Amino acid sequence: MMRQRRVPAMLLGLSVLALLLVACGGGESSSAPQPPAVTSEAPASEPAEAVTESEPPPVEAEQTPVEPKPPSDDEPEPPVEDDPEVVEPESSETLGDAGVPDPLSFTLATGWQATFVDEGIKPDIALDASGSPGVAYMREALDGWIRFASATDGWQVETVAEGYFYGPIGLAFDLEAGPHVVWHDHQDSSFDLGKGDLAYGVREGSAWAVEAAADAGHDGWDSTIAIGSDGVVRAAGVEPVQFGLENGVEYYERRDGAWIVQPIGSGPIPYEFNVSLALDGDGFPALTYFEASDGDLVFASFDGSAWSMEIVASEGTVGMFSSLAFDAQGQPHISFFETAEATAGIIHYASRDAGGVWTVEEIAQLVDVELGMTGTRRNSAIAVDATGVPHVVLSDRSVLSYAVRGVDGWEVEELVRADGAPLGQLVSFQLGADGTPHLSFFEVTSSGPLEGLVAYVTRG
Repeated sequence: MMRQRRVPAMLLGLSVLALLLVACGGGESSSAPQPPAVTSEAPASEPAEAVTESEPPPVEAEQTPVEPKPPSDDEPEPPVEDDPEVVEPESSETLGDAGVPDPLSFTLATGWQATFVDEGIKPDIALDASGSPGVAYMREALDGWIRFASATDGWQVETVAEGYFYGPIGLAFDLEAGPHVVWHDHQDSSFDLGKGDLAYGVREGSAWAVEAAADAGHDGWDSTIAIGSDGVVRAAGVEPVQFGLENGVEYYERRDGAWIVQPIGSGPIPYEFNVSLALDGDGFPALTYFEASDGDLVFASFDGSAWSMEIVASEGTVGMFSSLAFDAQGQPHISFFETAEATAGIIHYASRDAGGVWTVEEIAQLVDVELGMTGTRRNSAIAVDATGVPHVVLSDRSVLSYAVRGVDGWEVEELVRADGAPLGQLVSFQLGADGTPHLSFFEVTSSGPLEGLVAYVTRG
């Protein structure tokens, strides 16, 4: 099926000056060869003292639109695209207020239950070795913080660190059920190109140890984390072109107490559109990201010695806010966003077969999208069940839906509908070994600074 090329009206990035004001001032293989990289010792530091609410919020900056990409004779062949039926979400008549505790305001589909976790924004959910969920989330302001809550202790809240931070953030558990969190730390209340790193926190006993993955530049934006069976902490983030920096996507490994940081070869890209990290069947890292200059979705994989890139989708402006997962056979599955209009777009699904051929399908439309500094970040998340079936959760400001790939196409259920407060356009999603879905997202209570209420939802 051929789709018309759309002229997007979404927002790409920010001018350098505006960004300085907004963002920084106003099965795994343990023997995988290590890529050449910058190595730095990671000094530990204690979390800061209790936060206050005295600092003013950042001022939102003017943004520039994305230009549609012109046709090119050199453009790679598009992937094979199936034409499954795009199923509209079930009517909201199936929704009710059962299982939605105060202060949450959304309505929830029958057969699901919700829990209020805490005040905060941009949650990331992960499952420990026993299958119990934990959620990391944040306050994104001069007097911000990172917090963690686990279902094993009744959602008791722990403060990981305090400071001027930026999300999204990443959460992963090691094999001993220890939580690990990554985020971007500005390291100052005003912009300094020599400051700003990916920050890392790990719970050791009852306390959190926090350190910087120190590297030149102002990096670690859109951070994400994965830990394999070898216990090695792996992360990824963006060194943004908005600050005149050239590395783009960077990959991190923590070995023997030191961080190894390597640009993967993406070239300059902006932050804001997400990087997704997952480990393949051999324990090697793979990433997806949005190549903004061409408007493409890129899949990058490491084979133990070098990174290689594949263009997954290139027709239209595609690949924003991607989410990556692998099935039991080691094949990648991706959900991602295509802009259609200023406030609307399409969530797509891409998979690669054993022969290396990518197939792209449409899942569903989002019709209440808001882009920009306080807008969409990770508006879909993917997981693959034990039988190889992909599940995708997707969200705009009004509706959060749950989609499963059926025999004849995607079966899409409207799971959450906003009722009083808009949804945060960020969703995190994991499937348990028994197929139980675990979701976290937030309702927006303020946009200046961005504040909200973190929710956890599962079947029940």
